Amino acid sequence: MSMHRLLRRQLDAHFGSTSERPPRMEKLLRDIDAEYRRAEQDRDALQRALALLADLAQRQSVRTERGAAPVARPAFSRSMHRLFEQAPFGVVVSDTSLEVTSWNAGAERLFGHPPSQAVGRDVAGLLFPEADRNAVRDELREMVARGDPQRWLRPAVTKAGEEWTCEWTLVPLRDRRGSVAGLAALVQEPLAGRDRFALALEASGDGAWDWDLRTKRLWVSDSWRAIAGVAQLGDEPTAWTDRIHPADREHFDSAFAAHVEGRSERFENEHRLLHRDSSWRWVLARGALVKDRSGKPMRVAGSLMDVTQRKAVADRMLHDALHDPLTRLPNRALFLDLVKRAFSRARRREGYRFAVLFLDLDRFKAVNDGLGHAAGDELLVQMSARLHTCLREGDTLARQGGDEFTILLDDVREPSDATVVADRIHQVTTKPFAISGHEVFATASIGIALSAPTYTRPEDLLLD
Repeated sequence: MSMHRLLRRQLDAHFGSTSERPPRMEKLLRDIDAEYRRAEQDRDALQRALALLADLAQRQSVRTERGAAPVARPAFSRSMHRLFEQAPFGVVVSDTSLEVTSWNAGAERLFGHPPSQAVGRDVAGLLFPEADRNAVRDELREMVARGDPQRWLRPAVTKAGEEWTCEWTLVPLRDRRGSVAGLAALVQEPLAGRDRFALALEASGDGAWDWDLRTKRLWVSDSWRAIAGVAQLGDEPTAWTDRIHPADREHFDSAFAAHVEGRSERFENEHRLLHRDSSWRWVLARGALVKDRSGKPMRVAGSLMDVTQRKAVADRMLHDALHDPLTRLPNRALFLDLVKRAFSRARRREGYRFAVLFLDLDRFKAVNDGLGHAAGDELLVQMSARLHTCLREGDTLARQGGDEFTILLDDVREPSDATVVADRIHQVTTKPFAISGHEVFATASIGIALSAPTYTRPEDLLLD
């Protein structure tokens, strides 16, 4: 059998020549070798190799030279340890009481504990944050009871007290009777390490977050806290959700639940987040759900982007697109949209009526030609200010262009309501305007159109 050179050298030293191996062991070794070869180019295959190697290690852990009864505590032999020394991942083996029985060099590199300080220790107490330990013990005991492998993405604690989010592949070890005799854990390099993805996220200024649905714990990156302007943040999800603007909270909860329940492909939500200086920052949260092998939701992890400036620019662009740059009044496009909404209200509410006033300034061309365009612009600005004083609450003044203004009168109960407003406009326009050191008189011609079933388009109302 052609075999990976490192695997062949180590297994020959441990098991002897090919002729000495039983057929069942020979098949198992072929399977392991195939996984080793694929593992050099495939990270997932490396994890599958762990399951096979863990099974092989367990088989050797229960052998004795004289065929004695199986040993209940799984451990890697010295030859098997050599097999794992060059692996780019940590391997931790425990018995059914969750006490560490084997600890490879990769685990020492990740967590800082030499084997002498790790073997014999409780797995949860040694490797996990204090707040997680009870939940970890419960999940590991359940795995021992069920005998199913699992994959985790959760924080671990190093000897120095640092927390790193790691990827865990947990494989039950069985004795010859098929009973679970312990657990083997493959631990990948910390996801928080400075790999290309972490560097890209850090360079972008975006924050990272990881929401554990089982333990109800939240981890956020330094960049996430910087967006909120805080040095510390609690590890409860409410540390985030309580900072969301009340008007945005329901939409956030709905979007998050929809993704966890499988009703959306990814989580994406834009909301206002309370900053330490009491201001509100617009943020865009994106995330993806991580499930265990049974399909049960485990956690949601993603990014947080500060979009406050982008939001402000977009709002300004939208405002400018719908408002007159000179008077800052709604322009024709926005006014027509408001009239459409008034038509919709009239169809829904019996008895609701509205009116549109169309104003054309008298003598505007004479001012423009005689005093210049700057004077004409100043007259338009002053006229818009006076017209505002004539409106009722809920009415809208807009500039159509040139010397034309329109007014939408909301909820007109009687035709006289519109004429009252028109009379006020005549009164305020009889007084002179001070323009470029001159007294200018500019009155307005006013047309009134009341809503009626005969009108179907806002443009028809304006034409009348």
